[in-house]
Amino acid sequence: MREFALAASWKGVPKDLAEELVKKTLTGTARFLEEESFEGLISCVATKGGITEEGVKIIQEEAPGMFCRLFQATRAKHEAVKRLIEEKY
Repeated sequence: MREFALAASWKGVPKDLAEELVKKTLTGTARFLEEESFEGLISCVATKGGITEEGVKIIQEEAPGMFCRLFQATRAKHEAVKRLIEEKY
């Protein structure tokens, strides 16, 4: 989320405002998701042919690869630490 706010600041949004907007968006999203599914959230906020729908498309294209790399890296580090501990004890 910090990187999201930082990217917004690169596009001209003042850094403090970008951080505030991201935090408020996260808070609102979390509250909404207490009662709704991810798909329900998307259908409520992403108007067909609208601006948010364009953002959702990018996230759906790019995020899976990023999260796969994240899980691979953290899993590899976990395994390395586990081996180190086993070797030590």
